This record gives sequence, structure tokens and C-alpha cells, in this order.
Amino acid sequence: MITIGGLESDVGPEVVRALARQHVTIPKSEIQQMNPIGEASDLARRLSAVAPQDLSVSYTSIPGETHTSVIPAYLAKGTRFVLTDWYPQ
Repeated sequence: MITIGGLESDVGPEVVRALARQHVTIPKSEIQQMNPIGEASDLARRLSAVAPQDLSVSYTSIPGETHTSVIPAYLAKGTRFVLTDWYPQ
């Protein structure tokens, strides 16, 4: 399961602060070229193509969420995803 916040396409102050905390220096031009939503979607597509038949790959972009605020949403969706076949309907 791959999830991403719908607002992660924008390199906002949250991303800049996170990079600064980790002492990462990336030129502004490179930051502007980042495409986390497209990269996450591409990763899901590539994994789906090579995944064994009994392995499910899921991609979800959660609208209105940033990299940090998406955590509660992906925990809830992840639990549902993992337990899908746990209990018969």
C-alpha cells in the first residue's frame, strides 16, 4: 500500500523545515522539480507490474493532506487494507 497526501505536490514550508532539520541542502531549482505524487504513483504502477499474483499493490492520494497530516488517514486506510481478507464479510 502506497499512500501520499494530495498536497505533497507543493513544496511548502513543511518540506523546507524538514530538509533544514536534517541539514539537507538542495538547490531551490531541484526542489521545484520534485514530483512526489507522480513518483509514488509510478512506484505503485511498477510494483504492480512485477508483484506476485497473491500480492496486492495499492496507491492512494489523500486529498487535502500534507506529508505530516496524512499519517492518521494512511494508518486507518492501511489497517483496512491489511485486514481486508482477515474476516469474512
